[in-house]
Amino acid sequence: MAPSSRLPTLNRMLVPTTVCVVLGLVGCISTQSLIDGLAKSPHSAVQDSEGYASMNSFQQDFLYLTETVRQSHPEPYAAWSKEAFDSEQRRIVQSLAAETSSVAFEKSLKSFLSRLKDSHTSAQTPWRGGPLEYPVSFMWIGDTLILASVGRSEDTTLIGSHVQAFNGYPVGEVFARFTRFIAYENVYQARRTLQYYFVFPSYHRDAGTIDSDTLELTLRAPDGAIRTHRVTALQQPKRIAPYDTHPITGRVNRPFRYTILKDEAACYFQWNTMMDLRAVRRLSFPTNLLAYPVAWYMGIGYFENFLEEMFEEMEDEGVTTLIVDLRGNGGGSSVYGEQLLYHLGISSDIRTYSMAVRFSPLYREFFPQAYASYAAGYARIFDGRRLPDSLIVTSDFVRDDSSQEQYLRNVKDEKSDYYIEPDRIVFKGNIYFLVGDGTYSSAIILASLVKDNKLFTTVGQPTRGRPSHYGETLVLRLPNSGIVCRISCKKFFRPDTSKDSEDALYPDVTVWPTFEDYRYGRDPVFEWVLRDAKMKTTSKK
Repeated sequence: MAPSSRLPTLNRMLVPTTVCVVLGLVGCISTQSLIDGLAKSPHSAVQDSEGYASMNSFQQDFLYLTETVRQSHPEPYAAWSKEAFDSEQRRIVQSLAAETSSVAFEKSLKSFLSRLKDSHTSAQTPWRGGPLEYPVSFMWIGDTLILASVGRSEDTTLIGSHVQAFNGYPVGEVFARFTRFIAYENVYQARRTLQYYFVFPSYHRDAGTIDSDTLELTLRAPDGAIRTHRVTALQQPKRIAPYDTHPITGRVNRPFRYTILKDEAACYFQWNTMMDLRAVRRLSFPTNLLAYPVAWYMGIGYFENFLEEMFEEMEDEGVTTLIVDLRGNGGGSSVYGEQLLYHLGISSDIRTYSMAVRFSPLYREFFPQAYASYAAGYARIFDGRRLPDSLIVTSDFVRDDSSQEQYLRNVKDEKSDYYIEPDRIVFKGNIYFLVGDGTYSSAIILASLVKDNKLFTTVGQPTRGRPSHYGETLVLRLPNSGIVCRISCKKFFRPDTSKDSEDALYPDVTVWPTFEDYRYGRDPVFEWVLRDAKMKTTSKK
């Protein structure tokens, strides 16, 4: 390989960690401040119910939240039955009767919401991992939990061992116990998240897997022998994790970058977040005034300018293969996917996402104008009838529903902020989209459009979110504790609705790396693509 790396023009001399700080400022400070500012505590009928006034503040808040979920979530009984919902609600209300710990109350909220299998519906509570950690780390490779690092004074030959049990409890059982601590959509998201929780004794204690701060791991070592490894929790432990980074696909802390591979006539495009300077500007005001000027100074530019530069160089270098890597992309704004696909020459009439809305009292509280518009459209189609408080596919009664519009409307409209000139470069070579358990939200939407419309080849592993998923959250502040919670009010359906039940986007070609691949900086997904592209190019000659 003879790589020629490119970042957005102004980015090339920048320090990666600084860009990461900018994105952190925008994502962690501005977004959370905006969420908190949107929170409301509207009156609920449950507050007038018999017995509510005699409950303690924890019971009241829990009942207030769970009844609002029942009335506002698109499908509160999809992941479990109404009977299970009611039973768990009663159990937790009773358990909170004598509770005085806010930490226990917060965990009860998270435990209940985790049963919905909706990562957008969650309680925004403080991190409760505690100061102590075990001097190890873990990584899932498929269905296997791997010991990924050990303490500096420990036996490094254990790195890469398969974890069999925690204190005698099988990994599967421990995993199941830990899932109540998080909001998640599928097993891939739960694994990706919980591999970090396993190092905290506080969570093991809550899960009932330890009775002291010592953890005993049962391992199948790389040589096949069953070994026992005991570790004691420490503050800020030092770990040994000998890993190499792939020279081309190793992740860089920037929103987007590309590398031209001259020997392979290929372009590798690493896309880590679907946001650019425009998105930073919108998120920064008025809560984080420094984010925009710092991002501009650091060279985070407009995505369409980046694409123009990339495709121009691809044309100059005679590139025949484009590899779009979404494996580390946690999402952002889906409109940037339109900008990319416009350069790839797709048709405007591809199948797109459709949407259903739960028209609850809370939705009316948050979006009165949108509700009025939907209600008028419903009354017009259904002889003046009132819009019911239920989940309804909007295309059934809204003439200009987004699922009926042309997909590329945002980039073809000259008045749009995302407009791209029609004489842009259109790439027609081999195109691959890489996905994995880091692909989420808007990145899943883009990959689903690609797969469901059979546009290009998707390669990698299942994603950590569902292609058909819940989203657009209503922000609720619990009246007593002040805890901010988010509740989904919409469901988005992937283009191929026959696959709505799939719990992840499963790529056209599945390639699982081994732990040794991670450890020694190999990327079998990338290598598979290069081989396949070479065969396709050779066969055309």
